[in-house]
Amino acid sequence: MDSNLLHFILSELNTMLSGGVLRQIKEESRGCFLFTIYTGSEKTILIRLEESELPVICLQYGKNPPASVPSSFCMLLRKYILNRRIEDIVQYETQKIAIIKFSDSLSSELVIDFTKKRGNMILLCGEKIKGSYFQLAENSRTKDNQFVFPPSKFENLNLPNVEELCPCILNKNGKKEYFLTEVENAEKYSSFNEMFFNFVFDKKEETDLETKKKSIISLIKADLKKMSRRKEAIKGDLEKLIKNTANCDKGNTILANIGLIPHKAEIVELPNISNPDEILKIELDPSKNPSENAQEYFEKFKKSKRGIPILEERLQQTEEHEEYLNSYIDIISETDNLQELEEIEDNLRHGKPISKNSHVQISSPRKYKFMNFTIISGKNPEQNDEVSLKIASKNDMWFHARGMGGSHVIIKSDKNEKPPKEVIVRAAEIAAYHSKGKNSSKVQVTQTFARHVQKKKGMAPGAVRVTKENSITVNPTNYDFLEWLKKQNV
Repeated sequence: MDSNLLHFILSELNTMLSGGVLRQIKEESRGCFLFTIYTGSEKTILIRLEESELPVICLQYGKNPPASVPSSFCMLLRKYILNRRIEDIVQYETQKIAIIKFSDSLSSELVIDFTKKRGNMILLCGEKIKGSYFQLAENSRTKDNQFVFPPSKFENLNLPNVEELCPCILNKNGKKEYFLTEVENAEKYSSFNEMFFNFVFDKKEETDLETKKKSIISLIKADLKKMSRRKEAIKGDLEKLIKNTANCDKGNTILANIGLIPHKAEIVELPNISNPDEILKIELDPSKNPSENAQEYFEKFKKSKRGIPILEERLQQTEEHEEYLNSYIDIISETDNLQELEEIEDNLRHGKPISKNSHVQISSPRKYKFMNFTIISGKNPEQNDEVSLKIASKNDMWFHARGMGGSHVIIKSDKNEKPPKEVIVRAAEIAAYHSKGKNSSKVQVTQTFARHVQKKKGMAPGAVRVTKENSITVNPTNYDFLEWLKKQNV
């Protein structure tokens, strides 16, 4: 908050709330307070101190959220200023400091300091410090415990009244403007506090969205590290088993040269029966005869032969799960919906698709209408399975960007009509757009019928086998497609 913003907000708050009685003090979350004041009707001041959530003071609009367990400072405020009448709400000089003065015998004042990145709240009684939310610096108090206000940076700076300006706030990302008076194509607000609260609310949503994205990506990266370690371990075991397939040659070589092997020999070097130019160095158990040693090598060979396909299947499943996790990173970067992010997080934490009984509202695949056909596209790996294996009929056309993570797309026809070329191209463009190749001018898209799409037990969500396919090359960045996509309410 800068000085001008604080000036506008406090000017309005003083006009609205001066003379009112502080009826309720709640702590919504850490460093976020709600003061309910009665002035013929109830109004609530929002005070937020934490740096991560934009420190602010303004009027709260809409329903008050539920409170958390109050901190010791919140209990201190209830003891000294609850049910006290507000005398004045002012700005300290021209600084980013608000003061709420109360009419009581103790001359209580609540100082809200926004001069640093993190806000602070200090309760004063007759200039003496009763307590603060965050610990005060040594230079903020005197030896007899009086509060020391920071020195002013500007002198004789006259800030304008709200009525003198048509203030506006513009988000840094340029997405939304907030105007106090009527402006073409802009929202109108009745007060500066209402306008500022809407700005803060949208800013908090943006912060929550980014925080949630970082949290989920951190979760994915931790899982990807586990997958990488598992993959390396499987590859190491597989290499050992592949080397052990040479045990068959060792067994056959021993039997072919059984009469040449000395009694109780520990190591022999013999020409490989399968490749006479190669000399095999064969270790033997001297307590066993050559025939028994040969049988041991045959047993090792059989174990390796059984183990190789198992490890190959396990390696493939691990790589599919890696692809599954990586696909979510692309989905997260495109998502601007907090509810969808919570659904993704739930999927990843529990390792399974969300059921309809989940506490999170399950979203639906995207549906597009084009030339009397419905094109359906999955938003995430779980929905890809739903689109390909449940929604699709065996004769529906199926699409997926070749060789990269992306949506499974199908074309549905109400009358079982064969889709024309324009519809096929549009479905392929949708598949390319919802893939890692969305910014490329040429993307190869697999095209087949849903009956050729299969899923084996143990395959990761979104992973399928395609037994028969063609391909189509499309441009997901072409102007006509992108203009059509903007008009879709998906």
